[in-house]
Amino acid sequence: MMVWGILVTAIVINEFLPNPSGAANEWVELYNPATQSASLVDYILTDSANHDQSLVSLGSISPGAYAIFEYSGDGWLNNSSGDTLFLKTGSEVIDQHTYSTDHGEDISFGRYPNATGGFVVLSSPSKALANLPPPTPTVTHTPIPTASPSPSNTPAPSKT
Repeated sequence: MMVWGILVTAIVINEFLPNPSGAANEWVELYNPATQSASLVDYILTDSANHDQSLVSLGSISPGAYAIFEYSGDGWLNNSSGDTLFLKTGSEVIDQHTYSTDHGEDISFGRYPNATGGFVVLSSPSKALANLPPPTPTVTHTPIPTASPSPSNTPAPSKT
Protein backbone atom coordinates (compact mmCIF):
# COMPACT_ATOMS: atom_id res chain seq x y z
CA MET A 1 0.00 0.00 0.00
CA MET A 2 1.34 3.48 -0.85
CA VAL A 3 0.70 6.42 1.47
CA TRP A 4 2.12 9.82 0.44
CA GLY A 5 4.51 8.02 -1.88
CA ILE A 6 5.88 5.80 0.91
CA LEU A 7 5.53 2.02 0.81
CA VAL A 8 3.57 0.84 3.86
CA THR A 9 3.61 -2.88 4.56
CA ALA A 10 0.61 -4.76 5.86
CA ILE A 11 1.72 -5.93 9.30
CA VAL A 12 -0.81 -8.34 10.80
CA ILE A 13 -1.70 -9.53 14.27
CA ASN A 14 -0.82 -13.21 13.91
CA GLU A 15 -1.35 -14.63 17.41
CA PHE A 16 -1.97 -13.42 20.96
CA LEU A 17 -2.21 -14.84 24.46
CA PRO A 18 -4.62 -12.81 26.63
CA ASN A 19 -4.67 -15.06 29.71
CA PRO A 20 -1.27 -16.53 30.63
CA SER A 21 -0.87 -18.75 33.68
CA GLY A 22 1.02 -17.72 36.78
CA ALA A 23 3.31 -14.71 36.46
CA ALA A 24 3.77 -15.07 32.69
CA ASN A 25 3.16 -12.05 30.43
CA GLU A 26 0.34 -11.44 27.99
CA TRP A 27 1.78 -11.21 24.48
CA VAL A 28 0.90 -10.29 20.92
CA GLU A 29 2.75 -11.68 17.92
CA LEU A 30 2.94 -9.50 14.81
CA TYR A 31 3.96 -10.80 11.39
CA ASN A 32 5.37 -9.02 8.34
CA PRO A 33 4.20 -10.80 5.14
CA ALA A 34 5.89 -8.22 2.91
CA THR A 35 9.19 -8.48 1.05
CA GLN A 36 10.63 -5.40 2.81
CA SER A 37 11.33 -4.58 6.46
CA ALA A 38 8.67 -2.56 8.23
CA SER A 39 9.23 0.00 10.99
CA LEU A 40 6.89 -0.25 14.00
CA VAL A 41 7.69 3.26 15.27
CA ASP A 42 4.23 4.65 14.45
CA TYR A 43 2.26 1.51 15.42
CA ILE A 44 0.30 0.90 18.62
CA LEU A 45 -1.64 -2.01 20.02
CA THR A 46 -4.78 -1.11 21.91
CA ASP A 47 -7.85 -2.79 23.34
CA SER A 48 -11.52 -1.82 23.34
CA ALA A 49 -10.94 0.34 26.45
CA ASN A 50 -8.20 2.31 24.58
CA HIS A 51 -5.27 1.12 26.68
CA ASP A 52 -2.62 2.05 24.11
CA GLN A 53 0.69 0.18 23.98
CA SER A 54 3.45 1.74 21.86
CA LEU A 55 5.50 -0.57 19.64
CA VAL A 56 8.49 1.81 19.30
CA SER A 57 10.67 -0.52 21.41
CA LEU A 58 10.21 -3.33 18.86
CA GLY A 59 11.99 -1.32 16.16
CA SER A 60 11.19 -3.05 12.89
CA ILE A 61 10.17 -6.43 11.51
CA SER A 62 12.17 -8.10 8.74
CA PRO A 63 10.28 -9.63 5.78
CA GLY A 64 8.59 -12.91 6.72
CA ALA A 65 9.49 -12.43 10.39
CA TYR A 66 7.71 -12.04 13.72
CA ALA A 67 7.87 -9.35 16.42
CA ILE A 68 6.58 -10.04 19.93
CA PHE A 69 5.05 -7.41 22.19
CA GLU A 70 4.91 -8.57 25.82
CA TYR A 71 2.86 -6.83 28.49
CA SER A 72 4.07 -7.31 32.05
CA GLY A 73 1.51 -5.18 33.89
CA ASP A 74 -1.55 -6.20 35.87
CA GLY A 75 -3.48 -7.40 32.86
CA TRP A 76 -4.14 -5.46 29.74
CA LEU A 77 -6.40 -7.63 27.61
CA ASN A 78 -9.70 -8.62 29.18
CA ASN A 79 -9.42 -12.20 30.41
CA SER A 80 -12.93 -12.77 31.71
CA SER A 81 -15.37 -11.79 29.01
CA GLY A 82 -13.42 -11.04 25.86
CA ASP A 83 -12.09 -7.91 24.24
CA THR A 84 -11.06 -6.43 20.90
CA LEU A 85 -7.37 -6.16 20.07
CA PHE A 86 -6.44 -3.47 17.54
CA LEU A 87 -3.22 -2.76 15.62
CA LYS A 88 -3.19 0.91 14.60
CA THR A 89 -1.07 3.64 13.09
CA GLY A 90 -2.47 6.90 14.42
CA SER A 91 -6.24 6.50 14.21
CA GLU A 92 -6.13 4.04 11.27
CA VAL A 93 -6.97 0.44 12.19
CA ILE A 94 -4.53 -1.85 10.38
CA ASP A 95 -5.79 -5.13 11.86
CA GLN A 96 -8.09 -6.28 14.66
CA HIS A 97 -9.65 -9.30 16.27
CA THR A 98 -12.56 -9.60 18.70
CA TYR A 99 -12.84 -12.54 21.04
CA SER A 100 -15.96 -12.97 23.13
CA THR A 101 -15.08 -15.42 25.83
CA ASP A 102 -12.26 -16.60 28.04
CA HIS A 103 -11.02 -19.98 26.86
CA GLY A 104 -8.82 -20.46 29.93
CA GLU A 105 -5.20 -19.98 30.81
CA ASP A 106 -2.48 -20.41 28.19
CA ILE A 107 -4.94 -20.60 25.28
CA SER A 108 -3.87 -18.47 22.35
CA PHE A 109 -5.85 -17.08 19.43
CA GLY A 110 -4.13 -16.99 16.05
CA ARG A 111 -4.46 -17.03 12.31
CA TYR A 112 -4.66 -20.41 10.66
CA PRO A 113 -3.22 -20.96 8.14
CA ASN A 114 -0.37 -18.95 9.62
CA ALA A 115 -0.40 -15.20 8.82
CA THR A 116 -3.21 -15.42 6.26
CA GLY A 117 -6.19 -17.31 7.68
CA GLY A 118 -8.94 -16.30 10.04
CA PHE A 119 -8.53 -16.33 13.80
CA VAL A 120 -9.09 -19.61 15.62
CA VAL A 121 -8.31 -21.04 19.04
CA LEU A 122 -4.95 -22.75 18.51
CA SER A 123 -3.98 -26.17 19.85
CA SER A 124 -1.09 -24.58 21.78
CA PRO A 125 0.69 -21.21 21.83
CA SER A 126 3.43 -20.88 19.21
CA LYS A 127 5.04 -17.52 20.01
CA ALA A 128 7.49 -16.45 17.25
CA LEU A 129 6.79 -19.63 15.24
CA ALA A 130 4.28 -20.61 12.57
CA ASN A 131 0.88 -21.18 14.15
CA LEU A 132 -0.11 -24.73 14.94
CA PRO A 133 -3.46 -26.02 13.67
CA PRO A 134 -6.53 -25.77 15.88
CA PRO A 135 -7.33 -28.83 17.97
CA THR A 136 -9.15 -31.58 16.13
CA PRO A 137 -12.49 -32.36 17.72
CA THR A 138 -12.76 -35.87 19.11
CA VAL A 139 -15.74 -37.76 17.75
CA THR A 140 -17.74 -39.44 20.47
CA HIS A 141 -20.27 -41.97 19.32
CA THR A 142 -23.47 -41.91 21.32
CA PRO A 143 -25.52 -45.08 21.17
CA ILE A 144 -28.93 -44.56 19.65
CA PRO A 145 -31.59 -46.29 21.69
CA THR A 146 -33.77 -48.75 19.81
CA ALA A 147 -37.48 -48.85 20.27
CA SER A 148 -38.68 -51.17 22.98
CA PRO A 149 -40.68 -54.05 21.61
CA SER A 150 -44.40 -53.92 22.37
CA PRO A 151 -46.00 -57.00 23.80
CA SER A 152 -48.23 -58.82 21.39
CA ASN A 153 -51.21 -60.99 22.09
CA THR A 154 -50.24 -64.60 22.22
CA PRO A 155 -52.95 -66.94 20.97
CA ALA A 156 -54.31 -69.38 23.54
CA PRO A 157 -53.42 -73.03 22.88
CA SER A 158 -56.18 -74.95 21.19
CA LYS A 159 -57.68 -78.09 22.75
CA THR A 160 -57.00 -81.19 20.80
